[in-house]
This record gives sequence, C-alpha cells and structure tokens, in this order.
Amino acid sequence: MQHSAKGAFVAVLAALVAAIPVLAADSPKPRSQVFSGETLRMPRFLKHPLIFQLSPTDRVTIYRTPQDTCGLYTWGVFTVSNGGGPVPHIHYADKEWFLTENQGGIRVFLPKDPLPSLVPGQVPGLNGPSQAMGSTLLPSHAALFSRQGIVHYYTNESGERLSGFHNVWAPGYGMIGVFQVFDQAVKRGQPLDPQELMAQTGLWGTPHDSAGVMVGTSDYRKNPGPGVTAPTNLKQLQALIDKGESCFAERQPETPGVSVPGSAQP
Repeated sequence: MQHSAKGAFVAVLAALVAAIPVLAADSPKPRSQVFSGETLRMPRFLKHPLIFQLSPTDRVTIYRTPQDTCGLYTWGVFTVSNGGGPVPHIHYADKEWFLTENQGGIRVFLPKDPLPSLVPGQVPGLNGPSQAMGSTLLPSHAALFSRQGIVHYYTNESGERLSGFHNVWAPGYGMIGVFQVFDQAVKRGQPLDPQELMAQTGLWGTPHDSAGVMVGTSDYRKNPGPGVTAPTNLKQLQALIDKGESCFAERQPETPGVSVPGSAQP
C-alpha cells in the first residue's frame, strides 16, 4: 500500500509539473527595467506567446497584442543572429520603440535628414526619391523611438547572437500578418523575391524592401552613414503600457492555447 500511495503521489506531482506553462528560452520576466537612464514599468506578458520564425536563425516572440492591450500596442522580443535584422521598411500607421536589455550592439538606421512622414502609397525609390540613411549604435539598456511613416531598419553588430531585443509597435495591428509572411517563407524553405515581399508585407501597411530601393543601395547594412539622434519618448510608452494593462485581465483567460496560422511552435 505504501508503495502504491507513493507511486500515486509521484504521478500526481509529475502531472502538476507538466502542466506548468513553459515559455520560450528568450522569454523576459515582466519587471521594471532601466532604459537610457529611465525606469520603465514593464507590462505583464502572455503565458502563451506567439512565435514566428523570420529566418532560419532569427525569430520574434509576441508577448502582447492589440487584443490584450486595449488596441494600444503590440510587444515583440527578438532573437537576432550576428549580422541579422530586418530589411528597410516603413510603418505607415505605427510608432515604434527599440529597447535593448543586457546585450548592446544593435545599429538602428534612420533617415539622416528630417523628412515629412510618408503616407500609404508613397514608396521611396519607386514613386519618390530614395532616402539617405544615417544610424546610431544602441548600447545595452538603451531605448530609441521611431515615428511612423519613415524608412528604418536595424542590424546586429554585436558579434554574437542577440536575444532580449524588444520592439514595441503602437498600435501594431498588422505586425502579426507581416511576421506570418516571413514565417511561411521559412517553412517553405524559399525566401520571397523583393517584389513579392514588398507586395505581401505592404498588405499589412508595412512594406519591406529587401532590394534596398527605398534607400538607394542593395548594400544597405554596410554603410552606417552619419550619426543620427532620436528621442526615447519613454513616458509615452509608459502611458500606453499602463492603459493597456486594464485589458490584460479581461483578455488573459482567452489567451491560453491561442494560435495563429503559420506561427512557429516553441
């Protein structure tokens, strides 16, 4: 009987351990963090995030979506290989924040000159002049803000695989659709050609340009251009986080088991 009772206890304990949600290896713990000298109260993260493979080596984990932030923002955490990062692109409707944790070495490219925001239908290099880019190299625990309607991109120059790189889009309604485009291409084992990529990501309001037409060169990662500066606007991000938390409790019961067609599994 003692052996039977012990065996039953072990089985129950094993079942409880198996039921504990397991997050991706690069899952950050919600907490206050300091970015560019300012403390940011981090949001709570979904226990069952969405994961998309962006290339054979890079991925993004989506920890908050417009559905659980009162429609205010989308929060993703990237794992980026050395030399990796997105191609030049435009968010016609999204503001964006870049936040580094313990690892620095992300070079963010932004227009070198002040330019008016682009609107849907305007694509530099196609129906307007290409944009000359500058850049800034983010150290660890840094923040940078990118306004909507400008060409931008980044690359990992740290010399190692980088994890814990946060991107926040406000509101970011189309970002899951954009990441599905890349995820499905990885699954097929065949990257999209530049025209297909721009067309498919453009459907979600964020055209991506792997040919470098927007910036006037296909070698867009190698020339850092002049140094540029940009604000952090962390107070604005904090306000979005705080407002969005009121919808987290309402949406959280619906999130376990959520899946998006084409999303990669942990």
